Amino acid sequence: MQRWYLSNRMFLRLYRRLFFSQCVLFVLSFTAIAQTNRTLDYYLTEAAARTPQALDYANRILSYGLDSAKLRAGFGPQVNGTGNLFYAPVINGIGYDPILTNNGNVTALVGVTQPVVSKANSRNQYELLRLQSESTNDSLGLWQQALRRDVTAMYLTAYGDWVQMLYYDTTLTLLNQEQTALRGMTQSGTYKQTDYLNFNIIVQQQTLQRAQLTRQYRADLAALNAVCGLYDTNMVVLESPRLAMDSSYAVSRSLLYHRFATDSLRLLAEDRQIDFTYRPKLNLFADAGYNSSLQVEPQKNFGASGGLNLTVPIYNGGLKKLEHEKTKLNEATRKAYRNFFTVQYEQQRAQLEQELKATDALLRQTQQQLTYTQTLVQAHYKLLTTGDASITDYLLAMNNYINAKNLLAQNTLNRWQLVNSLNYLNQTRR
Repeated sequence: MQRWYLSNRMFLRLYRRLFFSQCVLFVLSFTAIAQTNRTLDYYLTEAAARTPQALDYANRILSYGLDSAKLRAGFGPQVNGTGNLFYAPVINGIGYDPILTNNGNVTALVGVTQPVVSKANSRNQYELLRLQSESTNDSLGLWQQALRRDVTAMYLTAYGDWVQMLYYDTTLTLLNQEQTALRGMTQSGTYKQTDYLNFNIIVQQQTLQRAQLTRQYRADLAALNAVCGLYDTNMVVLESPRLAMDSSYAVSRSLLYHRFATDSLRLLAEDRQIDFTYRPKLNLFADAGYNSSLQVEPQKNFGASGGLNLTVPIYNGGLKKLEHEKTKLNEATRKAYRNFFTVQYEQQRAQLEQELKATDALLRQTQQQLTYTQTLVQAHYKLLTTGDASITDYLLAMNNYINAKNLLAQNTLNRWQLVNSLNYLNQTRR
């Protein structure tokens, strides 16, 4: 049986093609990578400053200050000027009854109205505005918390791509170094040309994987820039995120829980305001100016007047009771949402902590596996350089080493994502 082999010329031609395509892919994967470093804090700061929701919430909070000033102005005296010129002619005995119209009327008055509001009523209305502002402030905090979680998650995804790219760079550097030595041993007849070409194919596959990771990194980086409101098409270097675990996890201290406490106080204030709404209302009024029918000595019709206006509700179809009942329904709904949230919070936190412990254990095992596979690769390489091991065994060991490194990168990314989710749940109100 005749043994199949490649001529030296054909071997060199195939080698050059593989080497050239490998170099092109390797160079393209580094094209346009700037030396600009970006941190997680940079993206968090940019996102908080650029997104319009931040301005929206800030303006809402400021508007409650304006509402408070409007309420204060409403409690003070209201001054209005009024003027009226009225003429009702009687022609040939036809016209409005002069007894009723005095044939005309001229009025120019300045009136003052002062509502009489109890201190308890005014305090409760100010408290309602404060609680509405507090509720908006809670919404702002929840939005900031969710934005931090989302930006961090996208940053971690992009950084995971970057770490894997670095892993492939290290592997390709090692393979390229070994490729030179194996070429000489193949030419000397220590290894078959087909085994050497298989080695080159593996190197090319790793280079293709590196190029694919570069494209994925670009896509994830673009998504990160988009959510932060950044226009940046350059490739940048993402630094390792510094994620500290927030150890405080009491549900009652969580920012997510505080909104229920604010809503409870707001409902109590609204319930008190119903009682104030249906109490008697007293207004003081006064006016001064000119009021004349122009019939008798109009030059003397300057004067002033004043008085009290009292409104006492007697019957309104039971509206007060109905509004109190509506408030009770809102409070029952609030309690139901609070209780359901508490169960969900504890469940999610317990699940995330369990996953974190399992991931930590898996990371330790993966690190041990990586150490073993790396030792095996080094041992095979030493045997390979002396011709005592097959290229196939070496490539198998190298493949196990690459898989272990990828698994380590994935588990590390998973751990960061779990920490990010836990910090979102555990963030307390500042």
